[in-house]
Amino acid sequence: MSKKRKAPVFWICFAVFVLVMVIFWVFVIDYVKKCLVTYENSQPEYIVEEFMESMENGTAFDNVGFTKSSSRFENPDIYKEKYLNDIEGKTYTYEKSAQSYDSAHPVYNIYADDTLIAHVTLNEVSSEPLMLILSSQEWEIESIEPLYTTGTQGVTVVVPDNYSVFVNDVKLDSREFTGESWEIDDFQYAKEYVDVPKLVEYSVEGMLNAPDVTIYNNQGEMIMYAADEQGNIRVDNFMTSTIDTELAAQVLQNAKNYSNFFSRDIEGCRNSVAPIAYMFPEDSYYLELAENYRLNDMWMYSAHETPVFTGEMVSNYVVYTSELFSVDVYFEKNMTLTLNGEKRQDITNTRYFYAKINDEWLIVDMQSVTK
Repeated sequence: MSKKRKAPVFWICFAVFVLVMVIFWVFVIDYVKKCLVTYENSQPEYIVEEFMESMENGTAFDNVGFTKSSSRFENPDIYKEKYLNDIEGKTYTYEKSAQSYDSAHPVYNIYADDTLIAHVTLNEVSSEPLMLILSSQEWEIESIEPLYTTGTQGVTVVVPDNYSVFVNDVKLDSREFTGESWEIDDFQYAKEYVDVPKLVEYSVEGMLNAPDVTIYNNQGEMIMYAADEQGNIRVDNFMTSTIDTELAAQVLQNAKNYSNFFSRDIEGCRNSVAPIAYMFPEDSYYLELAENYRLNDMWMYSAHETPVFTGEMVSNYVVYTSELFSVDVYFEKNMTLTLNGEKRQDITNTRYFYAKINDEWLIVDMQSVTK
């Protein structure tokens, strides 16, 4: 009877070890392969490529606003339409921006042929570790910024600062104010007593189409204007209004009283300026002028009969603010000299500026009407 041979324990263990190692490495390789595939598929470029596909089919900018660079005076849709027309039919490519330093928010440049047309910014939604040294990331588009130029149309408008200017029915404000302003010569004395309008300059630029400009004066009335050869507008005059009958009578009487003071035809004029002081501020230059005349020159005015006023007219009533207006007064003052019966006529054709001071309308300036 022969003796049975036993398999060596070593070889059995070795075989088991080899089998385990094979299974382990098969598992490791499979795991690593899956991790690498997952890592590769989680790269942000895949999101960008999806965006590029949407550019090809024309849907990339469906929900993108075009208000950032466009004029607030035009519908952003016209910029979008122009933008899409400009890039249509071109070859689209992309690259990661060299200035993109935020790994969680990478920025990619989009090109149409060789022209940079957009920035696409991604956002890292989530990140899961893979094999300790890698991570699986989920991305989404955070923002799409189309790059486009504004138009070349625009207008410069100079108007009094209490006028309202609209471009395409949008009111201009401090955003369009250039910082340029000018005082109005007619108000050089009135400004000592009340706030007066100034001329200010507005500028609108970057429009695709020629602007439609509407101007309203300080009374809320739409005014006519003429643009210069460059299409710019300057309005430095104020519109006239209809003067109230009572106010017209008051300014006419004031003008007559002022004239009568200098011709010695108002009671008390030889003693002081009190007969006309009611119509001026206390520190008025015109009261000082009248006082100097009373003291030095009034005696030289020829004696005459009571004046007769003809051709009386109150016109060109202009309201500048709630505290300032001007009005033109014209009349012919006819006098007969008592010494020799000679006829004499003084003509007043003066623009009076009235300011509301302490709730009274007082004369703050007088200017000869030359036109």
